Amino acid sequence: MTEPDDGPRGPEPAEGAAEAPPALAAEIESASALARETPPAAPPARPRGGLRGELLRLLVPLVPGAIIVVATYLAYMQAADRQGYCVSQLSDAEAATACERIDRELDARARAIERLAAARAADTSAWRPGAGALLDGPLLFQAIARYDSAYAVVEVVPGAARALSTLGPGDDDARTAALRVARGSSAAEHGDAVVVSTVPLASGDRQLLVCVPDKGAGWIVGVLRVRDVLDAGLEVTLRRGYGAAVRELQLRIHGGDVGNAGAGAEYARDETVVHLPVVWTVQVWPAEDLVHDLVSQAPVELFVAGMLVAFGVTVATYLWMESRRR
Repeated sequence: MTEPDDGPRGPEPAEGAAEAPPALAAEIESASALARETPPAAPPARPRGGLRGELLRLLVPLVPGAIIVVATYLAYMQAADRQGYCVSQLSDAEAATACERIDRELDARARAIERLAAARAADTSAWRPGAGALLDGPLLFQAIARYDSAYAVVEVVPGAARALSTLGPGDDDARTAALRVARGSSAAEHGDAVVVSTVPLASGDRQLLVCVPDKGAGWIVGVLRVRDVLDAGLEVTLRRGYGAAVRELQLRIHGGDVGNAGAGAEYARDETVVHLPVVWTVQVWPAEDLVHDLVSQAPVELFVAGMLVAFGVTVATYLWMESRRR
C-alpha cells in the first residue's frame, strides 16, 4: 500500500554524511540569532564644535593666567615707581640739607669778619690779634687783608701770605674784580659782610673773599679757598653715603661727576645756594653702596612670583578642563 505524500522535502543528506551533533547545532543557531540582533557599529564620533571647540579648549586656560600676568605687571610697576620716588625724596632732602649747611658755613665766616671789623672800628690796634685768632680757628681762613678804597693791599696777616699764592700779586686783578662786585652789593652799603667768589687763579684754585667795609675807607677781607668751605659744608652729606658736586653757572667747581655715579645718577637732585652775589647749584646723588642699601629687590621678586603663579594656574586650569571632558 502506497503512503501519502507530505509535500516537497529538502535535499536528502548525502549518503554517508554524519549529522551535526545537537550541541553544535544549537551553538550555531545562537550565534546566527545574535548576529541578526546586533546593530552595525557606528562611525567614530567627530569632536564637538570642530576647530572652534579645539581652539576654545586651548585658549580658555590662558585667560586666568593672562589676568594674573597683567595684575602682576601693574603691581610691579607701582612698587618700582614707589621705591624710586622714595629714594628720590631722600636725595631731595639731602640736597636741601647740604645747601643749608653750605649757607651756614658762609654765614659763619661772614659774621666772623664783621666782628673783626667792629673790633677794629673800636680799637685799631686790636685787629691784628683778632685776625691771628681767626687764622688759628676752625673757619679755615688763609689770610686776612686790609685794602684801601683803590683796592690796593695795605696790610696782610700773616705777612708771608703776600709772597705766596694766597695773596700773590699775580692774582690781584682777579681779586680786584671780586671786590668791585662786593662794592656794588646792597649788603655792603649797610656795612654788612659780602661773600664773593673769584675766577680760577694762577694756582687753579678759586678763592672766596669775605669783604666788610672798613670805616667807609677800604675793606677788611678774609681770604678762603672755595674747596675748603665746600668740603666743610658737604662733609656730612658725603659721610652719609651720597656723592655731591657744586656748579657755578654751568661750570662744575667742586666734587665728582654725576655721569660716573652708576645707578645713583637716576636719583640725582639739584638745589641752589643763594648767598648773593654767590649762587651755587648743589647736586646730590646716592653713591653705589647707598643705592644697594636703599633699592630693594622686592618688586623684581614680586614680578617673578606672579609669573610662576600665572603659569601654574594656566596648567591647572587646562588639566581640570581635560578631566571634565573624559
